[in-house]
Amino acid sequence: MKHTENIAFLGPQGSYSHIASEQYANTRQLNNIGEYSCQNFSDIIKLVTTKQAKYGILPIENSTSGAIHEVYNLLQNTILFLIGEIHIPIIHCILTIPNASFKEIKKIYSHPEPFQQCNEFFKNFPKLDFIFCKSSADAMEKVSKLKNPSFAALGNENSGKYLYGLQVIKKNIANKKNNTTRFIILGNKKITINKNTPAKTTLILSTDHPSNISIEEISHILNQYNIKIHHIKPQSIKNNTNEQKIFIDMQANLYQQYVQEAVKKLRNITHSLKILGCYPISIQE
Repeated sequence: MKHTENIAFLGPQGSYSHIASEQYANTRQLNNIGEYSCQNFSDIIKLVTTKQAKYGILPIENSTSGAIHEVYNLLQNTILFLIGEIHIPIIHCILTIPNASFKEIKKIYSHPEPFQQCNEFFKNFPKLDFIFCKSSADAMEKVSKLKNPSFAALGNENSGKYLYGLQVIKKNIANKKNNTTRFIILGNKKITINKNTPAKTTLILSTDHPSNISIEEISHILNQYNIKIHHIKPQSIKNNTNEQKIFIDMQANLYQQYVQEAVKKLRNITHSLKILGCYPISIQE
């Protein structure tokens, strides 16, 4: 019998993380996959670290609200490897129990991230109360069970309809209509890919704080090798005011010689450099 390979994600079935995990499994043609539904990001990392799950899916940045800082903080000390990514279109909807109307709504349930991504819409309705939940799917589940026409959830249309029996009363209300979240996939072992595969490489650099190395200096080194920077982000370290981390996502395959030379130059100007992973680029949906 083939061993089940578990994948850990945030929220119950129907969360965007769950959708991302299913899509990743389908894209990579992963078979015999089990699922671990988690209540927070730390639990996802713990399950993969202890090998209870082979894969962990984490949202890391959104095209509207930017970086998800909690995930970056967790990545600072992880022993896991970044082995993939996937981009998911995010279409936020307001959902209620059947026959409720928008004018009845007094409370809206969701994860903090969707609220942030839709804050321009909600500025027009200052009397609404926002209730934070563990995930958007958790919010939809609560609204479905509470059966109160004055309660609504901010979440995914298909999950709301088919998993929780809710109706959509406002659709695609994010600040940006082409709203996308990038999810990363973590694993216990790094992957090896062909050097000609279009790839990203993710690094964590440790520097002084305030840094004696500028973002411009790092960018200059990578530009010398014609390496495109997808994302570069300084991140403070909790309880350590003398050091900071700099996260770099670069569109480059680590198994190419010129990329290794660029990484070596970066290593020479920092306290330490950790390679989180080199993985195939996701085709945006």
